[in-house]
Amino acid sequence: MLIIVIILSHRLSLIFEKKESGHLYYHTKPDVLKLLSSGNEELIADALWLQFIQIYGGHLQKKQEFKNMDLLLNTIVDIDPHFLHAYTFGSISLAYHVKKYKEAEKLIWKGIVNNPEKWEYLFWYGFLNYTVFRKHIKAGKFFWLASLKKGAPDMTKRWAAFVFYKKVGNLQLSLRMWKNLYKTSKNKFEKEIAKNYIKKIKEKIERGVYE
Repeated sequence: MLIIVIILSHRLSLIFEKKESGHLYYHTKPDVLKLLSSGNEELIADALWLQFIQIYGGHLQKKQEFKNMDLLLNTIVDIDPHFLHAYTFGSISLAYHVKKYKEAEKLIWKGIVNNPEKWEYLFWYGFLNYTVFRKHIKAGKFFWLASLKKGAPDMTKRWAAFVFYKKVGNLQLSLRMWKNLYKTSKNKFEKEIAKNYIKKIKEKIERGVYE
């Protein structure tokens, strides 16, 4: 273990250097790191994630810029294609804090491609569209797509139904989603929420309200 730590520390020293301006830049390719990892890809990815958190914290405190955030995050997921938080938290951080919208979308989409069986990546792509891009129809669609994946929690359907009701204003579609949630959920809390929205939407439809 001591040998691994020593080697890991040396490899990390190869990844980031400081220029006189204080900016950080990346200069070691993921393929090289994979080769050097000797089968310990997840260990390297975890170490890089800790590096990301450290630099990110400095960025939030305005102590240093993080212009190459996307490069570090992509390096992490290229080494470990199943690193959930690097895709999800990483994409939100890219979009919200450093305003790299295209890079954020590419990162979370890479997570969807690399993990097609998982609901989390579809949900977070929807969340990115909901909170940052304000593309509510797209957000609702991906929340619903996430709900169709094995193991997806009821809240994925709830988010989809809520977006189409509150943000899109499609009462009929939202009603079908709430009804589906009420029918399929085994959670009393979720069923109660769905029941209340079903009642509210039906009343609006009867009054001819389609805001």
